[in-house]
Amino acid sequence: MIARLPNQALQLTHYSALFQSADIFTPPKRAVMGQLSATLGRTSGHSVHLQYLKPQLLEQRFDREVAGITQAELFHNPRYQKITEWWVAARFGLGYEMFVNPCDVAINEGDHDLDADMFLKASEIQHAFQIAEVQEEGRRRAQEYRKFEEGTISSVPYLPGRGAIEGPVWIANGIEKKVKKRYADAKNLNLLIYANFSATQLKYEDILDATQQYRNEFKSIWVLTNHLIASLYSYPELGHINGWGTFEIQPSP
Repeated sequence: MIARLPNQALQLTHYSALFQSADIFTPPKRAVMGQLSATLGRTSGHSVHLQYLKPQLLEQRFDREVAGITQAELFHNPRYQKITEWWVAARFGLGYEMFVNPCDVAINEGDHDLDADMFLKASEIQHAFQIAEVQEEGRRRAQEYRKFEEGTISSVPYLPGRGAIEGPVWIANGIEKKVKKRYADAKNLNLLIYANFSATQLKYEDILDATQQYRNEFKSIWVLTNHLIASLYSYPELGHINGWGTFEIQPSP
């Protein structure tokens, strides 16, 4: 089956635009958001200034930032490197709040050489996360978007059943890549796998079986799709979602 993408798909206009006003981050609002900021000290001696937001606010920030940006530009321009992490962190926070606890989330947007991409704060405890995106094997998303923009292609193969069959192995391979990086503080680092492929009928138990060997490599491992969230294993302070938690479907970048 072939999924045909209209010209509008080249623009990220399918995201909610609850705050379109250009003054969403004017100084007064920045001051309010600054009250959620925190300074996190690491054993490396670095100090990271984090701006914690409610997941809904971070998602709205993402919507505002990507308005008018083509997908080709979003994934080719280095200045937008962190923006997709905003979306992943926001969606993870929304799912976490629905099934575990209220939380705030923050993206590590500093120049510090730290392993964490994002932080989640729940019950006044901060949890550091590394984010890893997993796509269909062989997919080159940035090249696809550029070809759509150039008009050299008008569709891409759409095989929703492939994710259910091969997805657990793709996720396991994504975890393995992170394990091979040998993060110095991996035992205190949580791993969030963003499964950016069709997860229809993707079975939680199959993922557990495929990833069992990596159970002790990180402090916890979580899996997120555009509408599913689960923890493969976790610890009491962070909480656990046993099996899939389903929440509102949202188009992914």
